[in-house]
Amino acid sequence: RSDPPMLFVRSGEMVTVRGDEHGRHAISAVSESLLRGRMTRSADYRRLVHDKNRKPHYPSVNPPIDVVRDVLALAPENWNFPALESVTESPLLRPDGSVLSASGYDQATRVYYAPSPSLRLPAIPAEPGINDVVNAVATIDEVLEGFPFVDGASKANAYAMLLTPIVRRAVTGNVPIALVDAPQAGTGKSLLAEIVALIHTGSDAAMQPSPARGDESEWRKMLGAVLLNGNALIVFDNVDHRLQSASLALAVTASTWTDRILGQTKTITLPVRFTWIVTGNNLQLGGDLPRRCYWIRLDSGSSVPWQRVGFRHPDLKDWVREHRGELLGALL
Repeated sequence: RSDPPMLFVRSGEMVTVRGDEHGRHAISAVSESLLRGRMTRSADYRRLVHDKNRKPHYPSVNPPIDVVRDVLALAPENWNFPALESVTESPLLRPDGSVLSASGYDQATRVYYAPSPSLRLPAIPAEPGINDVVNAVATIDEVLEGFPFVDGASKANAYAMLLTPIVRRAVTGNVPIALVDAPQAGTGKSLLAEIVALIHTGSDAAMQPSPARGDESEWRKMLGAVLLNGNALIVFDNVDHRLQSASLALAVTASTWTDRILGQTKTITLPVRFTWIVTGNNLQLGGDLPRRCYWIRLDSGSSVPWQRVGFRHPDLKDWVREHRGELLGALL
């Protein structure tokens, strides 16, 4: 067992956390080759051989593949690895209200915190004063001021969307879907979702296309795939049809998700601890979804909203990247 832990157990499977070339981290199943590499780095394996004079020698060898397979086949309780539920690239609140800000695995939340090396967080006061709160609100408003919210409720819900990834682990139950809606393209729906992703992951949002209405088989495959990755944020971008899915409605309200692994006969049960965002033009909902969502409506009042000018930060995404630590500190 390594310290800090590098191998974990999730839904009865041995897993690890791996990053890609863009700095995004996800949960990945441990293969034979990966486990063999970890075993090679963790111990010195030797084989007993005798020379022609029957003198023993112990040359170094790789871990025997049969031993590797035997370890993978053990019952999870025999591995003695910590349980892992999800991965986060930003600090978050634990159920007791304390802040998870140390990188690596956190036993209290079963979350692996993998911040980008460039992230610099300001000090978070244990008991914020009124000036701290006022300054935090001003910082967040600097991000939101260019978006044409139709009313105060939509802006309040945008705050909720920004805060949800941070407080999600402190919420015992479920959280609803944030709907970012506008009358036409170019109003800023996808940009707002991307800003949330940039603040909380440090990289561009991994947008997901939504399956066609009524295609429950595709919905289940897609939901199973994104839940398996263990990311904290799921964005369905530019939904151009009536959003109605029994599988999505179930995932939003369930504490765990059970489904068959694509291409295999075995099933897997995964915790559901995610922030959900859906964007689209004039979104329409069906089935049980209307009461499982909250609305953020944008409307610039222009027939060509993409031609608007005069923004405080013309390249908002670059500004957010540069001030990510300050924004996270304000949200915390």
